[in-house]
Amino acid sequence: MKRKRTKVPRRIDCLIPQGFIGPARVIRKYGIPSVRSFVYIVFSLSIVFFHEGCTVHHIPKDLSVIQGAVQPFSIGETVKLINAQAFSKEVLTTSRGYDLPVNYKQYTESAIQLMEKEIEKNGGIVSEGASKAIHLSIVNVSLTKSLMRYRSIIDATIQIGKGHVQGYNSTASGGLEEAVDLAIAKLVVSILNDQKVRSYLK
Repeated sequence: MKRKRTKVPRRIDCLIPQGFIGPARVIRKYGIPSVRSFVYIVFSLSIVFFHEGCTVHHIPKDLSVIQGAVQPFSIGETVKLINAQAFSKEVLTTSRGYDLPVNYKQYTESAIQLMEKEIEKNGGIVSEGASKAIHLSIVNVSLTKSLMRYRSIIDATIQIGKGHVQGYNSTASGGLEEAVDLAIAKLVVSILNDQKVRSYLK
C-alpha cells in the first residue's frame, strides 16, 4: 500500500530557492511522506533560519515606553519637534529569513510622535509655533538574527535649536517587529534622559 504524500504548502514552497538542490528538489517533485513529518518540520525551520527572501512591511505605531523609563523633567517653554529626515524612499534591511523595507522618514515620525507623548506627560506642550526646536533624524536601521530572536539596531541624530548635534544608538531584541518598536522606544528614552536635552527644554 502506497503511503499518502503531503503537498508542500505554498507559503513554504515560496521560500525554497529556485536553484537549490537536494531536499528542496525532492520535496517539490515527490512531496513529503506523512510518516516523516519531523523531516518536514526540520526542513521548514532551516528555510526560515537561513533563507533570505520573505518581505515584511512594518510601520511602527502606537509605541510606548516602560513606565518610569523616562525620568521626570520640567519644560519651561513650548517646544517644536521636527522630522529632519528628508529621505523618504524605502531602504531594504535584510536579516536571515526576512527583508524589512525601512522608510527612515516614516520611522523618524513614529519616534517623534512617541517623544511628543512623553513630553506632554511631563506637562510640556509641543507646538509648531514654539521658539525652541528639536530636529530628529533616524539615519540607519539594521537587523541581526540569533535563533528565534531578532536584534534591531537604530542610529539617529538630533539637533537642538540651531546648534548642537548629537548622535544616538539604541538596540533591542525580540520578534522582528517587536525588536524594531522597542529600539525606537529606547531611542526616545535615551534622548529625553539626556542632560543636554533636558537643560535645553528648561
